[in-house]
Amino acid sequence: MLSCFAFAFMYLLGGWVLNFLSVESDGVRDVQFFIIVLISIVYSVLLFAEYQQKYGIILIGAFLLRFLSWYLDLYTEFPHPFSGDDTERFWHGATVMCQGGWDSSVPGGIYSQLLGMFMNISYPEREYMQFSNVLLSSFVPIVVLRSLNLFEIDEKYKKAALILISFAPVSWLLGGVLLREAWIQLFVALGIFFFLRYCTHDKTSFIVCSIAFCLLASLLHAGIIVVVAVIVLYMLRGRSKMMILIIFMLLALVLYCYPDIFLRKFAAVEDPNEYFATINYDNGAIGSRYLSNIEINSGWGVLFYGPLKLIYFMFSPFVWDISNVSLLFLFIGDSLLYFAGFAVLFYHRAVWWKNLRLRFLVFICGLTFFVFGLGTVATGTATRHRNKLFPTMIIVSTVTAAYGIMQKKTTNAGRT
Repeated sequence: MLSCFAFAFMYLLGGWVLNFLSVESDGVRDVQFFIIVLISIVYSVLLFAEYQQKYGIILIGAFLLRFLSWYLDLYTEFPHPFSGDDTERFWHGATVMCQGGWDSSVPGGIYSQLLGMFMNISYPEREYMQFSNVLLSSFVPIVVLRSLNLFEIDEKYKKAALILISFAPVSWLLGGVLLREAWIQLFVALGIFFFLRYCTHDKTSFIVCSIAFCLLASLLHAGIIVVVAVIVLYMLRGRSKMMILIIFMLLALVLYCYPDIFLRKFAAVEDPNEYFATINYDNGAIGSRYLSNIEINSGWGVLFYGPLKLIYFMFSPFVWDISNVSLLFLFIGDSLLYFAGFAVLFYHRAVWWKNLRLRFLVFICGLTFFVFGLGTVATGTATRHRNKLFPTMIIVSTVTAAYGIMQKKTTNAGRT
């Protein structure tokens, strides 16, 4: 993790250097690019020094792919599948925030506000700020590796998981554009890491860090509040009634003071019937709409159609939905990974059900996907949303497969 802290420090230092130089607009992009490349080289060397050939090459590859996504988006005419109206809206909001100070009404919401504040302490140019997403996204494989180290599994399983999280096409493509997904994915991954440490060591500091990181992710997207709820349920196991009451009062206070954590999407809704209209609405982004003839208009609709929307959310596009190259790319590079993860969990269902840590990780993924699935009606949006929990899926699928294979080998050895 030392290389991560060094990378973050170099990034901030580079921003301060650019501000100090006050480069003229003609040469600012050249100087920016030089500093970014210099930081990238130093970071790659640090990664290899810290993780050696065992994991270092994979982690460097993960970083370089995210760097490539950043470069393709900003310096070429490449039609980046995840760059478009949303990225420009976030950048516009961040610029307004940087120039005019705190304003809760800026376009892009919390993400633009945080980005604008970050611009004030770093260097307020698009290329440099977008590079911060490369920085954050490249930390995710390291957090996943640290999480897997908390389980007693062979190194080959860890390496396989690291390769998946590093080179999964949607993850590295999203890691280079100006979207909030890189921030959310990292915060959730850190929340899960500290949750697993709490499961192992039962220290209050770990559960506090876990909930804090997940609440940060919830500020950026309200659906992540489900992760917090499941973690709190785990924490309450075997606690006294007084402790449970105190925890619920603290959470109620947080939600009362900061209702945007989970009610932001419905802030403009006045008529209760409009809640379902909000759930059914989706601006699409990339990809195509699915289940367009289904609308949820009541609580019974949630129960009846929820499982079907969950399936489409997790696995779309299906083969029959493929109508262009983009959807074919998403099917091969994303949907099949979730099919594989689900197949592992289904085949080894007895393994994760008997292991409390794995069971709660499955609950986190399942419940969060269900909530996201209710409000998602487009393949592109589903791809971005489910990627937020992709590291968690990798962790639980890898450990379940490793434990299942080890149990099978032990059983077979006992019979011979």
